[in-house]
Amino acid sequence: MLNMAKAVAFAGGDGVTVEIISPAPQAAVRSLGPGVTLRGVPMSPAGAAYGEGVSWEFVAALESADLIHVHQVFTRMGEAAAIAGRMRGVPVCITDHGGGTRTVGRRLGLVDMVDAAIAYSRCGATALGDSANVTVIEGGVDAEFFHDTSASGVRDRFLFVGRIMPHKGVDLLLRALPDDAPLTVAGTVADATYLELLHELARGHDVSFATNPNDVELRDLYSSAIAIVQPSVHIDVYGRVYQYPELMGLVALEGMACGAPAVVLRTGALPEYVDDGLTGFVVDNEAQLRDRLELLAADPELCAAMGRAARERVLTLWDSRIAGERMLRLYRRLAEN
Repeated sequence: MLNMAKAVAFAGGDGVTVEIISPAPQAAVRSLGPGVTLRGVPMSPAGAAYGEGVSWEFVAALESADLIHVHQVFTRMGEAAAIAGRMRGVPVCITDHGGGTRTVGRRLGLVDMVDAAIAYSRCGATALGDSANVTVIEGGVDAEFFHDTSASGVRDRFLFVGRIMPHKGVDLLLRALPDDAPLTVAGTVADATYLELLHELARGHDVSFATNPNDVELRDLYSSAIAIVQPSVHIDVYGRVYQYPELMGLVALEGMACGAPAVVLRTGALPEYVDDGLTGFVVDNEAQLRDRLELLAADPELCAAMGRAARERVLTLWDSRIAGERMLRLYRRLAEN
């Protein structure tokens, strides 16, 4: 969302500003970059899960907007923002990033009530249902920031980046990991019990865990990776089913922008962003995943060639500035109607 906000502001020049409104312990406003501000708004009840609080201050913060784009729409906060925009008569766009907590909007046909529903993949469009309002705008990775920072050019380990939770499939990756292949698992811990399982599976392997890396640290990890591996699954290790486990796969794009091939499971939107055999590999099971990891680990020239192709694909199709221009064109069209 922040990447897209900055890209829209950049595309619009001095004539476009973007304000991001988010829950906060107390009211505050700060700049996030040229043309982009963050407005923190207290929500009630205090301490509610993200997106589940709402307040009159939040509704008031929407009053000066010429267009409202609601992210994570299927939450109480998202539904309130969409309804407030419709009542004011300003254009309203919505995006579902997965993991919503409410069903009221879906039951009431919110996707058809707003001016545009924006998905970041064909898979994401399917998740929003059969509606003429759905527009796909792919990508949105800052390829100027995410680039290869390695001075040596050495890529010596596989890399997983993402929230540590079961549907991300890190357990599958650990079982498929070649015996002598190093791996770094980087991300925030969303499920401590699952993390314990991962530590058990990592025993005896060269596996390191990096908790909450910042963007600079992530960029360096991507730049030293043989490949960025995103093994998200439809059915997790506990038997739970996820219809849409990945609606885009931003970390795969960030890794590709840094010159790392992407190795992904054929789940959600991930296959839409990886050209199998050219910019990485798309696999269907643990055995195929192990085979492709062994192939990349043994062939640095193949890894480098795929990494170059991956970055070129990001630059030509999925850079945030390209996505920002497309988004701004949509915003302007809606504002003119």
